[in-house]
Amino acid sequence: MKYNYGWCLLAAAVQMAHAGNIETYNLPASKVYQGYCRQEALRLHPGVIAQQRLLHSNGEFLLRNGIQAGDGSEWFVVCDLANGNIIREQKLADGKI
Repeated sequence: MKYNYGWCLLAAAVQMAHAGNIETYNLPASKVYQGYCRQEALRLHPGVIAQQRLLHSNGEFLLRNGIQAGDGSEWFVVCDLANGNIIREQKLADGKI
Protein backbone atom coordinates (compact mmCIF):
# COMPACT_ATOMS: atom_id res chain seq x y z
CA MET A 1 0.00 0.00 0.00
CA LYS A 2 2.85 2.41 0.78
CA TYR A 3 4.27 1.76 -2.69
CA ASN A 4 1.08 2.96 -4.47
CA TYR A 5 0.80 5.99 -2.19
CA GLY A 6 4.34 7.05 -3.18
CA TRP A 7 3.50 6.91 -6.90
CA CYS A 8 0.42 9.05 -6.32
CA LEU A 9 2.52 11.66 -4.53
CA LEU A 10 5.08 11.63 -7.35
CA ALA A 11 2.36 12.06 -10.00
CA ALA A 12 0.80 14.93 -8.03
CA ALA A 13 4.19 16.64 -7.68
CA VAL A 14 4.81 16.44 -11.42
CA GLN A 15 1.39 17.90 -12.18
CA MET A 16 1.93 20.73 -9.71
CA ALA A 17 5.33 21.54 -11.20
CA HIS A 18 3.76 22.00 -14.64
CA ALA A 19 0.70 23.90 -13.36
CA GLY A 20 2.62 27.18 -13.07
CA ASN A 21 3.86 26.96 -16.66
CA ILE A 22 0.72 28.14 -18.47
CA GLU A 23 2.43 29.52 -21.58
CA THR A 24 4.52 26.84 -23.20
CA TYR A 25 4.91 28.71 -26.50
CA ASN A 26 6.07 32.30 -26.89
CA LEU A 27 6.25 34.15 -30.18
CA PRO A 28 9.71 35.14 -31.41
CA ALA A 29 10.66 38.72 -30.61
CA SER A 30 10.25 39.63 -34.28
CA LYS A 31 6.53 38.72 -34.24
CA VAL A 32 5.25 39.76 -30.84
CA TYR A 33 3.87 43.12 -31.98
CA GLN A 34 2.28 42.04 -35.31
CA GLY A 35 -1.30 42.22 -34.06
CA TYR A 36 -0.67 45.47 -32.21
CA CYS A 37 0.89 47.02 -35.34
CA ARG A 38 -2.13 46.08 -37.46
CA GLN A 39 -4.47 47.48 -34.83
CA GLU A 40 -2.56 50.78 -34.61
CA ALA A 41 -2.36 51.13 -38.40
CA LEU A 42 -6.12 50.68 -38.68
CA ARG A 43 -6.68 53.09 -35.80
CA LEU A 44 -4.77 55.78 -37.73
CA HIS A 45 -6.44 55.00 -41.07
CA PRO A 46 -9.71 53.08 -40.63
CA GLY A 47 -10.41 50.70 -43.48
CA VAL A 48 -9.15 47.34 -44.71
CA ILE A 49 -5.61 45.98 -44.81
CA ALA A 50 -5.18 45.09 -48.47
CA GLN A 51 -1.53 44.09 -48.28
CA GLN A 52 0.91 43.16 -45.56
CA ARG A 53 4.63 42.64 -45.88
CA LEU A 54 7.29 41.68 -43.34
CA LEU A 55 10.56 43.51 -43.97
CA HIS A 56 13.93 42.53 -42.49
CA SER A 57 16.98 44.76 -42.68
CA ASN A 58 20.11 44.92 -40.51
CA GLY A 59 18.57 42.77 -37.81
CA GLU A 60 15.41 44.90 -37.59
CA PHE A 61 11.95 43.60 -38.44
CA LEU A 62 9.34 45.96 -39.85
CA LEU A 63 5.74 45.34 -40.84
CA ARG A 64 4.36 47.30 -43.80
CA ASN A 65 0.57 47.45 -43.99
CA GLY A 66 -1.12 48.61 -47.17
CA ILE A 67 -4.49 50.05 -46.14
CA GLN A 68 -7.51 50.84 -48.28
CA ALA A 69 -9.09 53.53 -46.08
CA GLY A 70 -12.83 53.99 -45.78
CA ASP A 71 -12.65 57.39 -47.51
CA GLY A 72 -11.09 55.84 -50.63
CA SER A 73 -7.50 56.86 -49.93
CA GLU A 74 -4.70 54.32 -49.74
CA TRP A 75 -1.89 54.33 -47.21
CA PHE A 76 1.30 52.50 -46.33
CA VAL A 77 1.91 52.32 -42.59
CA VAL A 78 5.26 50.92 -41.41
CA CYS A 79 5.65 49.62 -37.87
CA ASP A 80 8.76 48.57 -35.95
CA LEU A 81 8.14 45.05 -34.65
CA ALA A 82 10.76 45.45 -31.90
CA ASN A 83 8.53 47.85 -29.95
CA GLY A 84 5.23 48.25 -31.85
CA ASN A 85 5.80 51.89 -32.79
CA ILE A 86 4.58 53.33 -36.09
CA ILE A 87 7.65 54.74 -37.81
CA ARG A 88 6.22 55.89 -41.15
CA GLU A 89 2.93 56.71 -42.82
CA GLN A 90 2.66 57.44 -46.51
CA LYS A 91 -0.42 58.31 -48.52
CA LEU A 92 -0.33 56.88 -52.02
CA ALA A 93 -0.94 59.47 -54.72
CA ASP A 94 -1.85 57.18 -57.63
CA GLY A 95 -4.13 54.94 -55.57
CA LYS A 96 -2.23 51.69 -56.13
CA ILE A 97 -1.11 49.52 -53.26
